[in-house]
Amino acid sequence: MRFRDGPAWLAAATIVALSDGAGGRACEAAAPCFVEPPLTARLLADPARQEEIVAPTPLEWLVPPDEVAAAVLFLASDAAAAATGRVLAVDGGWLARQAEVGVWKNFLREINGNGD
Repeated sequence: MRFRDGPAWLAAATIVALSDGAGGRACEAAAPCFVEPPLTARLLADPARQEEIVAPTPLEWLVPPDEVAAAVLFLASDAAAAATGRVLAVDGGWLARQAEVGVWKNFLREINGNGD
């Protein structure tokens, strides 16, 4: 993987995993998308905006903060000891939908600065 081919958070998790793995340290990250209020209350106060955000999410609901916390607890637990250099999307399927419609590919083209 070329580090310019993905988002910074994936590159950071990969770099730390590769550099610190030999010392027995793992690096994982949780990547929530839009989370239920209070963090997004102001943004989601507009029903049209809320629909615009929720509609492309396959589960069609926002992730509750306690589900993000549960994912982080899992990644920090012994149960995830062998997982390193990965990012766990806690997003109701939002990222999967972006890949499906090609938005992700277009995003990568933009950050790479070329058409490949």
